[in-house]
Amino acid sequence: MTVDPATTPDSDHAAAVRRLVDKEEILALLTRYTYLCDAREGTAWIREIFTEDGTDDHNLFGQAFQGWDAIESMFARSSQNLDATAHFISNTEIEVDGDRAKARTYTQCWTWLRASRDQGAVRPCDYVYVGVYNDDLVRTENGWRIKYRKMTPLGTGALGIGTGPETYFAGYAAAAAERDAQ
Repeated sequence: MTVDPATTPDSDHAAAVRRLVDKEEILALLTRYTYLCDAREGTAWIREIFTEDGTDDHNLFGQAFQGWDAIESMFARSSQNLDATAHFISNTEIEVDGDRAKARTYTQCWTWLRASRDQGAVRPCDYVYVGVYNDDLVRTENGWRIKYRKMTPLGTGALGIGTGPETYFAGYAAAAAERDAQ
């Protein structure tokens, strides 16, 4: 939407500015998620990103995880066999509607497994996940938070490069097959 301040009523101008600020705040939240995932400093950060009753459906372990405790548990479990990750997001589309918003963001997660430590401290990653985060967000008293996240694989099963654990990619392959059947 193009806004010409010279011809736009003040209320329309203020609403346009509010939407832009909201989009910036949401993008900052999505970016912060990637940094916090990669910092590997526990899982308490989940409370900075998700609503208390939020849901994260990563297609991991055959289920979605709802609520802070369940999401924290999923991240703790999924990172047990990881040495490091590097999350990257791009191509973000955000639509704001008052105190609710939807975001669609491409993601890559470069992953180093503990199982490959014998290759040395400096080594190529073991695999790269490629997919899309589809988020429903709400404005809370503490700022924007993710209410629902669905991670959808890109490609034929989310594996961009390398070889990942079968337990991860079986769910991604099933999700890709379900997507393609629609």
